[in-house]
Amino acid sequence: MTNEANSRQPGIFRRIFGGLHPVPHPAEPSSAGSQAPVHPDQPRHVERRRPSNLTTLNFERFLQENPRVVVDFWASWCRPCKVISPMLEAAAKDIPGGLEVGKVNIEHEPSLARKWEVKSIPTLVVFCHQKPVGRIVGVSAPGALRNKLDHALRHCEG
Repeated sequence: MTNEANSRQPGIFRRIFGGLHPVPHPAEPSSAGSQAPVHPDQPRHVERRRPSNLTTLNFERFLQENPRVVVDFWASWCRPCKVISPMLEAAAKDIPGGLEVGKVNIEHEPSLARKWEVKSIPTLVVFCHQKPVGRIVGVSAPGALRNKLDHALRHCEG
């Protein structure tokens, strides 16, 4: 095969998980417009911070500033990543004591994926006080995901 033909061959992740038409990931900014204004009479609910986009420049600082973190390693073409993202955010909101969510796009940050030995996506790595205490690979049902996060966080005090 020529180099041109090789450059058109999809990577292993894309062949396994991806489609031909990538859909924006929830962590990426959308061009769909801003949210509708809230009427003063409508109840306002406080939202938890949005997941943080992590890079090699801010990864360590994010772990230092947040004692309980789950990092979602994902890619824009990964359909299972799109499935787990809203479930992860919902589960993180329900964890007693709080759990911050960070996201690493493995296409933009391959060195972080290598450092944390991410072999397939989605991979979630749970950190407690900057130390990895759990790893979840693949998609789980919402209740199972919550149980896995709870189990990983048992190693975390306070």
